[in-house]
Amino acid sequence: MKIILRSAAIAALVVLASCGKDDNGGSAGEMDEQAELLEQTPLEANTVADNVVIQGATKEEGTPPAPNGEMTIDISNAVSSAFLNEGFTIPVSSNMEIAGAYLQFESNDGTSANSYFNINISSGSSVKSQKEQQNEKTDNAYIDVGFNSNITPGTFCLVLSVYTQGNVISVEEKMCITVESWGGNSDILGKWNLSLEEKTSSGSFKSYAPGDERCIDNFSVSCESGGTVSGNKYCYTTNPSGVTFNEDGTFEYSSYDTNKEYNFQASENECEPVYDVYENEYDAKGKWAYLDKEDKFVLIVYEDRNFYKNELSSNTYAPGDGALLVEDEAGWRFESESLVFSVDDGPNDFYKAIFKK
Repeated sequence: MKIILRSAAIAALVVLASCGKDDNGGSAGEMDEQAELLEQTPLEANTVADNVVIQGATKEEGTPPAPNGEMTIDISNAVSSAFLNEGFTIPVSSNMEIAGAYLQFESNDGTSANSYFNINISSGSSVKSQKEQQNEKTDNAYIDVGFNSNITPGTFCLVLSVYTQGNVISVEEKMCITVESWGGNSDILGKWNLSLEEKTSSGSFKSYAPGDERCIDNFSVSCESGGTVSGNKYCYTTNPSGVTFNEDGTFEYSSYDTNKEYNFQASENECEPVYDVYENEYDAKGKWAYLDKEDKFVLIVYEDRNFYKNELSSNTYAPGDGALLVEDEAGWRFESESLVFSVDDGPNDFYKAIFKK
């Protein structure tokens, strides 16, 4: 599953933290309950082992080699959720350089699969070294476990250990995974429209409604005819934007911005601010899932389109290669009657977009 970094300006979602489920009754509430029940279904360990894809891994019969040294393993940054046709990623760290990992699946009752995976850190993209993961300095490796279409909503566990080039093997760590259903929380269904954006930069707070222009970088230049002209290097206006959550677990997101860039040469010639104006349109479609234990949402994009400076780019992501939209610790959550997207960039820098039905 790909991870695409987006700016807060397009706010195309990522992790959405909610205020919890309300009992809406009727068919929507019943579908929420059915999704939760499906996600509680125990998955058999051998079924999971036979239907995962781990690049750089060799599947071997039996049990993994036992720990034999003082190597540690830390998977505390791992999340317990996985997604249909996508899978999950395990960030791993250790006190020694990781050359590979042993992974064995277990059923919820502790029954181990008849096989395990020996994962070579130098093979493929399933395990990425620390140097390749500049945004996560504390984790030494990332193990990407992909699913095929035979994995259904439910739960299972796994046992993981790592080893060095010299075959020092760490202790084992166990974690359990919930494979999420698409959809799962009827409270978020419907169309949410951008109502207000709030931004704190270097401690200075400003708010903008759709249609308000914001500009940055004031400056002055000399005119060819004499005198000076002042302006802003860049201005943009966020036009009405919104995201629609459907009952079948699909979503559509759209944003439309107007961007103005200062044209230095034309401004000097005319001795007044001249701007080049560009439209920026972004649309995305995909599937959303509600993570009941963490009380949040995740969106995975399978189609997107971006039109900027008269150039159109579009992408289609196959199942297993969906684009998870993330922005640091950004998230959406319910606040009263609003759906809020926020990005915390430190004590003096904060962004919030407020959506209403």
